[in-house]
Amino acid sequence: MAFILSNAGGSVSAAGGSVGGSVGGSVGTAIYGDAFATPLFVEALNRSRGAIIDLDQTKPLWDLGRRKQATAFFQWDPWVRTYLVAQELVSSVRFKVHQPTDAEHSAGEEPWVKAQFWNEPVGTGPGAWLDGVTIHRPPESVFEGQLALVLSWAELREERASEILAQVENQHAFWGELLPIQADRLRCTRELLEAAIQFAVYMEMKFKHELACWRPTDYSPYVQPMITTPGHGSLPSGHCTQSYVVVEVLKALLNTMHLGPAYKLFNIQLGRMATRIATNRVVAGVHFPVDNAAGRVLGTVLGEYFAYRCRARLPSANLPPRFHAWHAGQFLGSKYPADEDFDPYRQKLQPGNTAPFYEFTAPADTLTTPRESVLSTLWDQAKKECHDLGLVFE
Repeated sequence: MAFILSNAGGSVSAAGGSVGGSVGGSVGTAIYGDAFATPLFVEALNRSRGAIIDLDQTKPLWDLGRRKQATAFFQWDPWVRTYLVAQELVSSVRFKVHQPTDAEHSAGEEPWVKAQFWNEPVGTGPGAWLDGVTIHRPPESVFEGQLALVLSWAELREERASEILAQVENQHAFWGELLPIQADRLRCTRELLEAAIQFAVYMEMKFKHELACWRPTDYSPYVQPMITTPGHGSLPSGHCTQSYVVVEVLKALLNTMHLGPAYKLFNIQLGRMATRIATNRVVAGVHFPVDNAAGRVLGTVLGEYFAYRCRARLPSANLPPRFHAWHAGQFLGSKYPADEDFDPYRQKLQPGNTAPFYEFTAPADTLTTPRESVLSTLWDQAKKECHDLGLVFE
């Protein structure tokens, strides 16, 4: 899953489906060249320069002064800003992994992966690593039982073929149905979403690698996916993870974290879009429904945390308790029924109201207010763009 962002001076592209599915919204290849980096233009520009310059002019023509870091951020290319934002986020994350021994696995123990977030110290006190999201691998019997669901969803392949193909590498056109992120007027908003997705890719790939879950086609030759099966683990689903990251970022950006019919209707549309994108991967034959169940909690926590680090989602008396700055989530794979489909409307993911295979609670410690950083700088510009176009709910 990847946003393809066209900008002057280059584009932010991604490895995406070209290498077998949702490698993700990462900035796959840094853009050092453009349409002019060809032998024809190189020769033409060299000849033009030789004809017009004065060889005796060797001193600078402008007094640039010292370039300040605070103003340099928006002077870089978009893909550079995306890397800077991603680095700011991943530097505050660490993983804990449990891989059971053969004897422990024979006794029913499964691997789990935990991502922890650094909480800055208060005053002179110590900081702390707080549990963010934990995913426990389902037992093999769950995946075997899910195969029937994957085969049944295959009936919709012809109906959803255009959607599935269009969503292999990027989904920005679909989110653009709800918010005009394709418009150049929202270029910082696109960058913000791309940065959030790149962060999600970094996180999800660690979970995928450590949990090492087989794909549907590995279990049966009858699956026959309609698109190339990605070359990484199945659970959690990357498309689902990234979609729910987008949901949480847009909810915070557009200020829909309130009670009321307008907020509720917009949030419902966001949720339905995420569910549709995630389910299409099951229809295509490259994911199990349980992959989406795990991806949903991962994406929700990461999206909340991203907004929190942007100083946009902080504890407030004006918001309902369920809109805490961010929540700690768990997916308990052993509690996921083998015949359970992915149904977010029935499978609750709220504090005090979760499905049996989810846990969703406030962090174990009082959160501090994040410091200003490139994250908040980019967020503020995106917020201004949306506000100027009347897209922010007041």
